[in-house]
Amino acid sequence: MELLFLLLILAILAPFLSPRTPSGRHRNYRSRWTPPPQSNPLAHEQSNASAASQSETDTLSYDKAYQKKWLLTMNEKAFYRQLSSFAAKKNMTVFTKVRLLDLLEPVKNQPKYKTYFYKVQAKHVDFVLCDSKLVARFIIELDDSSHNAPDRTERDQFVDTVLQAVGYKVLRLNAFDEAKIEQSFFQTST
Repeated sequence: MELLFLLLILAILAPFLSPRTPSGRHRNYRSRWTPPPQSNPLAHEQSNASAASQSETDTLSYDKAYQKKWLLTMNEKAFYRQLSSFAAKKNMTVFTKVRLLDLLEPVKNQPKYKTYFYKVQAKHVDFVLCDSKLVARFIIELDDSSHNAPDRTERDQFVDTVLQAVGYKVLRLNAFDEAKIEQSFFQTST
């Protein structure tokens, strides 16, 4: 019985009796990101440099890494206010900065699904007009001078194409124009 009691105490105290480094880890402990020891002295210096950068990554202070950003520019805010007033008359709701993936998605089980997904995943539209059931009906893009750049023009054409392909009406404006919105979205052609 005494022997059993002694073994129990030894099993409880064993973790405290093993040799540890000042960091509290066992001396044989190696973290996952530390490269294995190398005989090349230059490689040792490189591993120290990568360990230092890993250490910096582990100690990033996220509370000081980011800053607030305005959701809308002044121009977009003014446009939003006018568009909201117009939408209220039509019993519609305006949403801003809507992701394309909230409006459409690639057809599932096709060979290039991921390619099509990645093409739209980080893109958004400026304004979406939704009906009383909050179903997206119309898309409005507010084009400022940044839309004149060649890469932005290509991006805009792509966005328009995919939105129109799934049935959305898209209108691009430089400034709020109630007559153009009315004509593009609400007047029936005869």
